[in-house]
Amino acid sequence: VQRARIIEDYTQPQINDALRYTLRSERVNPLRREEGYSYESAIEIGGSLMAGLDRFVFSPDSVEGSLPGLPLFRRDGSTQRLIYRPYLRARTDLRRYIKLSPRRVLAWKTIVGFAQPTGQSDVVPFDRRFFSGGAFSVRGWGIGQLGPGAASLGEANEAQRSETTNLLGGDVKLEGSIELRDIVFRNVLAAQWIFALFTDVGNVWFGPTNPGFDTAESGGTSGKFNFGTVYKEVGVGSGVGLRIAWEYLIIRFDLAYKVYDPARRSDGIVPDGLRSPVLHFGIGHAF
Repeated sequence: VQRARIIEDYTQPQINDALRYTLRSERVNPLRREEGYSYESAIEIGGSLMAGLDRFVFSPDSVEGSLPGLPLFRRDGSTQRLIYRPYLRARTDLRRYIKLSPRRVLAWKTIVGFAQPTGQSDVVPFDRRFFSGGAFSVRGWGIGQLGPGAASLGEANEAQRSETTNLLGGDVKLEGSIELRDIVFRNVLAAQWIFALFTDVGNVWFGPTNPGFDTAESGGTSGKFNFGTVYKEVGVGSGVGLRIAWEYLIIRFDLAYKVYDPARRSDGIVPDGLRSPVLHFGIGHAF
């Protein structure tokens, strides 16, 4: 089901609309991020205009979940219907920076996100889902490789494994990070050299209306959010990093390890050992 929807998202003509409201407050240097805070909350309603056109203009007696297309780029002049998926999406991001000394900064962030389909579809559009893992997320994993939940195919082949990776995204996101930054050298190559210790936690899950995975193929879990098991399904990554900070540019290198992998709970702490770190490169601080 999940793969079929992703293929549909990328191969079928679609149309959508979105109404978004964002509340943002920030009192911190956007580059240095040494002291202050950053807060952002956003709510987004998508597909409501398309649903209205479908319901009251194109198909008054029913809701088709798609609109008539145009005979563009088709030699036979036929039309292909345009799929739309109504949804509601909300996200909150809070970041705090505390200057412990002239050389040391403690930073932390929390992110909470939720997306819910509001029409006949039971999934949120792919590009409006949440992802976890990567240089600006839980750094013990590659981009989008964490989750959903504790889903895993164990010894399945690679083709099957791709069915249950977080490249599908999720409807619920919980994430937090804490990082200690310490200036170890000043004015070396006209830059500050900053050493960092960090720990990231988080994951994404499918929402209540998402069909999720077949538990027989995903390690006994559907990948759906459940308050009773969420504490077991939060991935933990830790590591060290180096930031080279010029006046107008910061280059970042992070070396991170999986400390706890919810998809491999039986493997214990640091399941990949210390010989398999994940290296990230980025411009600017991770948060």
